[in-house]
Amino acid sequence: MYELMKDLLLDLFRAPKGPPDPPAGTEASIATFRASTQYLIYQYLMLMAGMFVLSVLFGFIGIAILMNEASLGILLSLILVILWIAIGIGSYSLIRLEYDMRYYIVSDRSLRIRTGVWNIVEQTLTFANIQNIQVEQGPIERLLGISRVVVETAGGGSISTPNGGHTTNYHRATLSGLENAESIRDLIMTYLKKIPHFVGLGEPDDRHASASASGRGFSPQDAEALREILFEIKSLRSILVHPQANE
Repeated sequence: MYELMKDLLLDLFRAPKGPPDPPAGTEASIATFRASTQYLIYQYLMLMAGMFVLSVLFGFIGIAILMNEASLGILLSLILVILWIAIGIGSYSLIRLEYDMRYYIVSDRSLRIRTGVWNIVEQTLTFANIQNIQVEQGPIERLLGISRVVVETAGGGSISTPNGGHTTNYHRATLSGLENAESIRDLIMTYLKKIPHFVGLGEPDDRHASASASGRGFSPQDAEALREILFEIKSLRSILVHPQANE
């Protein structure tokens, strides 16, 4: 029954029924990951919390009208109950459908994430642009044994800050509902370390860091040349400031 409803809804939404095409990378490295069934439970728990809040709101509305107009209150309460049931069934079905259509695909060069049914979002992140990758976990996720891998890549522009400065514009992608989040993070980190000039996330290039911290970013030959230039500048300054002393 569910599979029939799923096909009908996917046709109605004109949503793709299969996984997305793999991102750029070697064929042997491509791996597809799916959210855990615990993530589906997590989504249903969030739905139950939302439906509880909605039922309290509808209950207050129904009681308020019943106290003033009994017949109208009964009719409105019946309508609210039907609406509450319809919202619950529709939300339950969409959560299950979105879970089934959620894909995470990793290659040795990039990452592709597809989520959504009504509003389909497909993100492709090139590893060369990744600025930060971390595992996050909320209290309910911790109880269910699932986590999120959050990946941030630097964009091409910047955004203004309240103090008038600018910060890097990051693109953020999240792989939600994973039981093996640490393994996926480590896999991506392994691929990142194979990228030329990669020095580690959050770790500056040691060569540039030592140069900025100590001011010794030059070879001995460069240092000698700079000393000669400095001597010539001092000599020229002496001639210009005290021309008579040099006659």
